[in-house]
Amino acid sequence: MFSVVVLACYLACAAWLASSVYRAGEHAAHGRRIAGIALGLIALVLHAVLLWRGLFDRPVLSFTIAETASLIGWPIGLIAVGTAWLRPRFAGISAVLTAVAGVVAATTVRGGGGAPIVDGPSWEIAAHVVLSTLAYALLTIAVALAVALRLLDQRLRSRKPLGWLTALPSVEALEAGTFQALAAGNATLDTLAAQLGLSPRSLRRFSQSQFGYGAKTLERILRLQRFLRQSRALPQHSLAMLAADAGYADQAHLSREARELTGMTASELRLEWGQ
Repeated sequence: MFSVVVLACYLACAAWLASSVYRAGEHAAHGRRIAGIALGLIALVLHAVLLWRGLFDRPVLSFTIAETASLIGWPIGLIAVGTAWLRPRFAGISAVLTAVAGVVAATTVRGGGGAPIVDGPSWEIAAHVVLSTLAYALLTIAVALAVALRLLDQRLRSRKPLGWLTALPSVEALEAGTFQALAAGNATLDTLAAQLGLSPRSLRRFSQSQFGYGAKTLERILRLQRFLRQSRALPQHSLAMLAADAGYADQAHLSREARELTGMTASELRLEWGQ
């Protein structure tokens, strides 16, 4: 029965965190996330009590497979709650991970026990258990992120709306990575696709879905914005120097891009927006 209470707290935490993601534009989103984190902390405390009563309060240290899964679930829940607190934009995957932690916590049954691991206290065994538990928890999280990225890639290939996948950090990480790499001017579309784990075609579809235009157009826009930033930072530089700094082949290339994207010349654009 106690394990059911732990499961209920984890699932309630997941529900509030997921709600904060889907209502990210509302004022109440922050309150939902805080409520989810509070429920997650309660779930972690109850889960720790459950583990202590069911696993460690025994004359010998022994785990069944289900109990091992529950032990791994506790750091998963801890990492998920901590991530939701420190990185609100990752609340979606935190909701998924807390639900996973709740499910494995529900498998803990008091009175069980597998084959004995050690008859007496040993710091070596204790350290091994702690490190192994953390390693498997991180591996589980990595698998969850890999599955999310795979689902995203399949959705992009099928040209379907992203739907609930927008709640996962892979989408936001791709958005941030795309903006940062292209804005810095240190990535081509092919190398960027490789870094993000997408095919060039999937990257173009992702850009079209998330930004409203293809990755190549996004690259041109960010390069022009880089020119304006350079213009404000280095007002003494000529257009030719700013064009080179921003990543254009020459001043004529800058002029063509400015005209096509804004309908203004580079000089007019600099005069109005680059000072």
